[in-house]
Amino acid sequence: MKYSDEVEIFTYWTNEIDIKTIEDFIKVKGEVFNRDFNYKDFEVKYLNNIYGPSVVVLAYFEDECIGIRAFWRNDLSVTESYQPCDTGVLLNYRGMGVFSRMTKAALKKVNDKVYIYNFPNDNSLEAYKKIGWGISEHKKYRVFNSFKDVNLIDMIESKYLEWLLSSENEKLYYYKIRDIYYLLYRRKYNLYLVVGKIDGNYIGNLVKAKYPILLVYAVDGRFGRGVVTVTKNIPIEKKVPIFKFDTLF
Repeated sequence: MKYSDEVEIFTYWTNEIDIKTIEDFIKVKGEVFNRDFNYKDFEVKYLNNIYGPSVVVLAYFEDECIGIRAFWRNDLSVTESYQPCDTGVLLNYRGMGVFSRMTKAALKKVNDKVYIYNFPNDNSLEAYKKIGWGISEHKKYRVFNSFKDVNLIDMIESKYLEWLLSSENEKLYYYKIRDIYYLLYRRKYNLYLVVGKIDGNYIGNLVKAKYPILLVYAVDGRFGRGVVTVTKNIPIEKKVPIFKFDTLF
């Protein structure tokens, strides 16, 4: 029988991490999310981070890595900020409080006053509520109106866009409407989420979407599960841009 007090928690800054720890992180993420995540993906997201080091937490049971958690550095404006992501616990070790212990370990590693935000799924939303994080926004899908919604879409600064595009995410596209270039994230079929406005000089790194149906997250959205933004230490009036989603990388 596995006991939670036998699980060891280790916390690192990504500029201090060794290759074995990175391999353990990659292995658990691949098993939990059933997707290809390799060293290059880790390098782009964490080691080449334009803001600085992130925090990664790994849980071990009898020398096997059984859980991972990251507080990914992704600043809002000029404020040091982190987005919890890449979190997973192997199936046989769930329900042992590993998620909570990893979260507490990450919080101890960062400054008490930093901004923290996330876009949790339904499985983890309740866990965030239990530890006292607030829900700042809940948006759902609606069809994008290029006249009315232009001011809803944030401009993505060039440095961030270059970092994002270095991930080579095949779900990222672009589309031009009335001299404005938009970065899109393909959901399925020809449905695309409008992520942000971009400088047209970068479209050479993207494929143009063909006959897209453009969607936007909005507080008056009517369909889909939508996106919930949870925050810690962030003023209620401070909004988190959609292009900060870690899943875009």
